[in-house]
Amino acid sequence: MDKAIQPPKPSGREPAFSELPLIKSGERNTKNLVIMVLAGEWPLSVQDIYDTIHENYDPKVTYQGVRKAVLQLIGQGILEKNAKGQFKISHKWAESINRFSEEIRVTTTAEGGSEITSMPQYYSRSYEFEGKPAEAYYWAAMQLVKAWEADKSRRKLVTCIQPHAIPLTIIKNQEYCALKKISSDGDHYIACPSNTALDKLFVGVFTQIGAKTKTGCKISKKCDLAVINDYIIEIYFPNAIRKKIDDAFKKNKKIDDKAIAAIHDSLIGSDAKSRVVITRNREIAEKIRKKILAEVH
Repeated sequence: MDKAIQPPKPSGREPAFSELPLIKSGERNTKNLVIMVLAGEWPLSVQDIYDTIHENYDPKVTYQGVRKAVLQLIGQGILEKNAKGQFKISHKWAESINRFSEEIRVTTTAEGGSEITSMPQYYSRSYEFEGKPAEAYYWAAMQLVKAWEADKSRRKLVTCIQPHAIPLTIIKNQEYCALKKISSDGDHYIACPSNTALDKLFVGVFTQIGAKTKTGCKISKKCDLAVINDYIIEIYFPNAIRKKIDDAFKKNKKIDDKAIAAIHDSLIGSDAKSRVVITRNREIAEKIRKKILAEVH
């Protein structure tokens, strides 16, 4: 046997995790065990990983089995190897797991669900949300991103109506990065019918990331709305929530802690029943798009 892979007597340390959420009991295969060990401590050598698994999880596991699992995880991009021959979980892979978990969490707050890009033409569906109004906004933003990424046209165009310019401070990092990409890599137009001091300041932030914006537009303000290709995404908040948002924008003249707190309170301060309606209708989408572009241009 190659001396380089002969394991000495195990002396494993106590693991930081006995089980991870994505690993069900009874499914502790060697790859999962390697990830569990490295989730609590890194970087570690194959020997360190083997010792911990052997002492704390499965005394029947072999050094060769752990080494094989580590090499396979390297090939899958799940683990990274440093100059000293030690291993850790890939940050890129961990981020992908985080995005997946977040999407599942947000999507399951809606009653029912379907992939936006698989919707047939002239189809409409309403999704109800029980919880923070911002959750409906987050979910709708993710649907917009999916439709934008699926658009194969040379000129990707997104047109939006925001009754009040939503401050980017309420948007999570994932949604912010996506909106920034849409604004910088495509054409992103935002029409805001309100014209308060805060609206002007907040649309200015969108302008800085590449969107074309305008306040005081003569256009409907009954809901937040986005149009991408044939899809229309509408976000409806209860009247009481809309009033709280209106009051926050009317009563505050500058962006400070008081203004941000008032807007945050209206969107994430209490639970309410919100609704997202997604429609695929090329004629209606084009009609709305033309109205928005006529206002913002």
